Amino acid sequence: MKTRILITAIALFMAISVSAQPPRAREEARRLTNHVDRVVGLSRGQYDEIYHINLRYALREIGIERRDRAYRRVMDDRQWFRWTDRRQGPPPRRDYRPGPRHRHDGPRDRHRHHRR
Repeated sequence: MKTRILITAIALFMAISVSAQPPRAREEARRLTNHVDRVVGLSRGQYDEIYHINLRYALREIGIERRDRAYRRVMDDRQWFRWTDRRQGPPPRRDYRPGPRHRHDGPRDRHRHHRR
C-alpha cells in the first residue's frame, strides 16, 4: 500500500513539473519576441514567425545559431542590420582619450603645496 502511494505521489509530482514547463517557455518566447520587435520593428506576420522560432528556442529544440539563421530568413536587410548591430554593442567613441583613473592622478602641479 505504501509503495502504491509513493508511486502515485511521484507520478503526480512529475505531471505537475511537466505541465509547468510550457507556460514558462511561452512566456520566455513572448518576452524575447517583444524585445526583437522593439529593436527592429516587426510586421504582424514577422512577429508570429519570430515567436514560433523563439518558442522552439525556449523549448531547447534549436540552438542559438539555428535561431539566428531563422531570424535572418524572416527579417529584411534593414531589420537584420539593426539586430546584428545592436548585438555587437555601441560603437566606440572617436573623441575618447583615457584620463586619470583617480581624481588625484592628474598633473602633480595642482596638488603640490608651496613652502614659504
